[in-house]
Amino acid sequence: MKKEIIIITGISSGIGFYLANYLSEEGHIIYGILRNKEKFYKNLEENKITKKDNLELVQMDVRDYNEAEKLINTITNKHQKIDILINNAGYGLYGVFEELNDKDIRDQFETNFFAPLKWIQMVLPFMRKNNYGKILNITSILGRLTIPTGSAYCSSKHALVALSEVIRYEVAPFNIQVCSVEPGLIKTDFKNNMKFSTDLDNKNSPYYKLNQKIKEQLTKYPSIVTTADAAAKKIQLLLKKENLPAHFQIGIDAGFYYNLKTILPEGFLDFLIKEYTKRVFR
Repeated sequence: MKKEIIIITGISSGIGFYLANYLSEEGHIIYGILRNKEKFYKNLEENKITKKDNLELVQMDVRDYNEAEKLINTITNKHQKIDILINNAGYGLYGVFEELNDKDIRDQFETNFFAPLKWIQMVLPFMRKNNYGKILNITSILGRLTIPTGSAYCSSKHALVALSEVIRYEVAPFNIQVCSVEPGLIKTDFKNNMKFSTDLDNKNSPYYKLNQKIKEQLTKYPSIVTTADAAAKKIQLLLKKENLPAHFQIGIDAGFYYNLKTILPEGFLDFLIKEYTKRVFR
């Protein structure tokens, strides 16, 4: 893999943290977008990692598009190209749809969908000019499946999966590849950063039992879970491929649920999830 100019969003912790460090160790020039430098340096210390000089930290909100455009111009003026964009920043909003407020849903989509969309729009002209580029959108297996209380998160990731596919077709003639990376459950700060509906713990809510059941499941890790370190290594290897796949699942659970949806009749899977939800209410 040649030395490339790479932008990665959301590198304070988790997959983005490890990926930024691993790719910088390969000699690539990395521009890591993060909101919390203190968290990043704390993770460096805890993991006994020394930051490479070719990993440049850029503290900003991925939704600050004016600053993003300035950064893109700075990078392209200096290097005359951007080779790889990895849209990794995101978070999960959970709660039954009826109890989610409009602002929270819009914020979810702004971070998980519209921000990646905007960053892609900004880098494509330079990739197209150089007739080369790779774009990885870190979506989720929940961008292919859905779970109760995941209306905001699942739909934002479904939208990003669809966007990835469409752009993939449109930019293929310019030697630009787009891949939807679909992790299952990854042991990161994701659970700590999750947001919930304001009525989640409201005992008077008609959805109280469902809210509590999902909250319990979402805030703990099962015995089989992929580490952020392992997930980053898989993405590192993915980038070395000459031809990126349209979809790339990470984790045993992601592969299992994807195959489950592929193999089982849609009506049967729908029945199973509805029956599970009904039992929660009993």
